[in-house]
Amino acid sequence: MLKTRDQSELVNIGRITSAVGLRGEVRVAGDSENLREGKVLLLRRGKQEIEAACTGARYQKNTPIIKIEGITDRNAAEELKGYEIFIRATDLDEPPKGQHYVMDIVGY
Repeated sequence: MLKTRDQSELVNIGRITSAVGLRGEVRVAGDSENLREGKVLLLRRGKQEIEAACTGARYQKNTPIIKIEGITDRNAAEELKGYEIFIRATDLDEPPKGQHYVMDIVGY
């Protein structure tokens, strides 16, 4: 797990794979359960970091499509291709009863 400047643990929940449409939405491969409006995301590619909120989420053929704060057109969305998406571990949703996150059971 990575740590932010404030030492909060970060969990990788996906990767931006492509732009969708003309209004700045992006397609994501990964954990769709934690990609919802209002979640604060940390986007990383190499040494580049962007912190922004998810301002919308929907599904297209079971694939999450999200809108990211400040990304308003397709060109800006295409620049995000390849960014890994992280959230703070404290912001993860509780898993359904009887299920666990892998990070919670590794080393248990």
